[in-house]
Amino acid sequence: MVLNESDINYINNVKETIPNKNINVNGMINDSYKHKVIFKLTKSKQQVILELNQCNYKTSPIIIAKYLEDFFKEWTSQKGHWLFISQHYTPRAINRTINRLVKLQTTGKKTICNPSAYFTSLIKFRKKRKS
Repeated sequence: MVLNESDINYINNVKETIPNKNINVNGMINDSYKHKVIFKLTKSKQQVILELNQCNYKTSPIIIAKYLEDFFKEWTSQKGHWLFISQHYTPRAINRTINRLVKLQTTGKKTICNPSAYFTSLIKFRKKRKS
């Protein structure tokens, strides 16, 4: 890699502003990292979120399981898994967990490779209510 005079001046200025830090000049100065998007919030997923928000404690777990299957249809899961989740957790807890999952992905705090597994771990180890 050949450095021109402006690059050398830039490196010297950085060295002066940060005196006790090691500077890596192996790569390009204007390097960037492209954020990889695996989980997209499509219109159908937005519709499923709206349907789940309409659910309450009186809603059948079978209906909630169907919505969860529609939301996570791109990723494989065991048969009956979403029915188990809908039977053991309230619709409010499910909605909160989905909203947290979507927020983590859209803000870029986490790149989620398998949202269905991450959703299950989030809901399983969620913060408990204060007594």
